[in-house]
Amino acid sequence: MSQISYFSKSLTCREIGSHLYNPIDLTIECYEASIVKYLYPFSLSVLSFWTLFPLVLLNQIKKNRKKLDQCLIKYKYGYYYGELKDKYYYWEFIRIYLKIAIIYLYTLLSRNNQYTAILAITILIYQYIKIISQNNPFISFSIQKCEIASYSLIILKIFLLAIQSQNPQIQTLIEISQIFIDYFFFFCFLLIVMGIILSSSKSKLMIFVKEQLSKIISLKSLNKFIKNKHVSFKAYQKWKLVYKMFRQSLKYHQKLKKKKIILNIKNQQNLQNIKNKQILQVKNNNLILQSNQTTQYNYSKFNSLSPHQRCIDIGSAEQFI
Repeated sequence: MSQISYFSKSLTCREIGSHLYNPIDLTIECYEASIVKYLYPFSLSVLSFWTLFPLVLLNQIKKNRKKLDQCLIKYKYGYYYGELKDKYYYWEFIRIYLKIAIIYLYTLLSRNNQYTAILAITILIYQYIKIISQNNPFISFSIQKCEIASYSLIILKIFLLAIQSQNPQIQTLIEISQIFIDYFFFFCFLLIVMGIILSSSKSKLMIFVKEQLSKIISLKSLNKFIKNKHVSFKAYQKWKLVYKMFRQSLKYHQKLKKKKIILNIKNQQNLQNIKNKQILQVKNNNLILQSNQTTQYNYSKFNSLSPHQRCIDIGSAEQFI
């Protein structure tokens, strides 16, 4: 949001005397060639990126909207819908674009007509608060109350800023009022955090704090303050641990699968080698058998010859050698 505020401000001009200057650098006039050629295109590209980028995340969550409770999806995108009801998984992006719209309206309209900008922002926030009250998108009712309180605070601070710009003589009073409102709001959230700590901790320090608080406020109010239901942050830490263990288990199974594949290949190679040896052994046995049969045949043939024919065959064999 800070970058959107910064670069949207760079597209405006600030009037000082009879000249217009760029709010980012008051030494440079608003419509200098370098500003128009370099700063404006760069600012528009940055604003376009940060304005459209949330839609990419929303699209990813929308694709997995039926698997929002799965470990991996919750670990990746749980920040955006963890505190929301299932059918309002997109509500965080409405909040994001509401803030973007407030920045654009106030930055771009306040220079020409500040009251128009304040009126437009007030109507926008009022409609948002009205929709929240009707739909209840948050799981926890306390978060919804904080949401309404925070945007009501924004409306109040915008009106104080408008009064300050129109009445510079009461600037000190307005600034003190803003400081008081900020610290009051901070104190309320501090009480919520203290309630969470006191309800979950059993240390001696927390027991001592409870005893001291019981002397200041009534026991009924203290129990209501401490036993208020909150969503534990440990749930997110446990999801992170589950995801880590899931990754480790997945890697282990992948390694095991690779080992099985390698072992199967080796077994197949060994079986093929055994088959080749068996085939070779059969061929050798056949050759030996054929050789024995040939030798036996020749020997029996030789024995069947007369003594005269034997002498002739032996003589011809010696002559051949």
